[in-house]
Amino acid sequence: MIFSTKHKIQAIQGWKMFASVAILGLSLLLPVQGVQAQSLDSMYFSGGYYNSQLKGQLSQTADSILVVNVRWVSNSDPYTIHYDVGTSMLVSEDTVLTNYHVVKEYAELPAGSKGTLRVASPSNPLQAIDAQIIKADKNRDMALLKLSQKVSYTPITFSKARDNEPVYTIGYPENPMGQLTLLDRLTGDANFKLNTLSSTWVYDAQSKDVPGMDYVGSMQRAVKQGNSGGPVLDADMHVVGMMTFTYKGKTYFINAKTLQEFIGSTTTVKGTISASGSTNIITVPGRIVGKP
Repeated sequence: MIFSTKHKIQAIQGWKMFASVAILGLSLLLPVQGVQAQSLDSMYFSGGYYNSQLKGQLSQTADSILVVNVRWVSNSDPYTIHYDVGTSMLVSEDTVLTNYHVVKEYAELPAGSKGTLRVASPSNPLQAIDAQIIKADKNRDMALLKLSQKVSYTPITFSKARDNEPVYTIGYPENPMGQLTLLDRLTGDANFKLNTLSSTWVYDAQSKDVPGMDYVGSMQRAVKQGNSGGPVLDADMHVVGMMTFTYKGKTYFINAKTLQEFIGSTTTVKGTISASGSTNIITVPGRIVGKP
């Protein structure tokens, strides 16, 4: 089942998200010289035990896992603002990798509609950066985004997934308060949980239960919307896959080999996204709809 969450709100009077009235906020983190790391106070740790060393490793890695915001207004309904929220991974000083379905609405804006595509690191989320799609593979659900400026965070590195190995994920689903990370609505609320880190393990490094998708592996847990485009990390913080969809209670990720081939290829936009005939695949990021 294709799944999305939509809400309508009155911006002048405040706005409602997931049955709770709230103004999004986060700790204001200023850039520093040298090694940067996201504040632990702005991270939500889920599904496992995290000692101080592991939290430190994940917080430094999280700097390079950027939130993606697509914001658009349709020409057929100019009084409604739409948002899609997803996750991306820094692959060079000015390029990030994400799922195509995260940026699909921006890529396929109807004539006369207006939209923006922006990303931000959790270490400096109030410094949103404009981005443009420079490469996409719709069939395998991948997109490369070029940033309008270079960043100083460390690009990700890749490794091969192994069956039954413990892994960690970083993404931008709803936080425990039911809020999504909307870059143009952030405030300085230090209690805001910006992103979610989870622990699980690889169920199958090369899954065979989704027809026509021999380039995906699976994890023994279904993650929430907003994680799309986020990394699956091994114990050494290497990326072994990119979270893409859930199916029958598991999360499926595009394997590192496929991601590396896509990044290094000269492929331009091609094909269309396919759910492989299944009605249970989730292929949309977190979404909210509101009044301007």
